[in-house]
Amino acid sequence: VHPGWVWRDRRSVYYQSTRIAGADPVTFRHLNQAFYADANNVYWSSTRLDGADVRTFRPLGNDAPYAADIRHVWSGDARLPH
Repeated sequence: VHPGWVWRDRRSVYYQSTRIAGADPVTFRHLNQAFYADANNVYWSSTRLDGADVRTFRPLGNDAPYAADIRHVWSGDARLPH
C-alpha cells in the first residue's frame, strides 16, 4: 500500500508491524502523509479517525499532517475543535 510503512494480505492491513483492526485490505489506500482510507473509515497511521467522513475526507498538502472532511479538520489523529 505504502512501501516501508503499510502492507496488506488477503485478510489484514498492517502499519509497520501493527495490524490495523477492522481495515479492509481490498479497498485500503494511501491518501497523503500518514492518512489512509478504506471503503468505510479513515486512518492516521494505524489509528481510525472516529467521526471522519470517508467520502469527503482530503489531506491538505504534502508537507503538513492536516486534513479535512465536511465537518472537521484533523491534525494527525486529533480532531481540532471548532
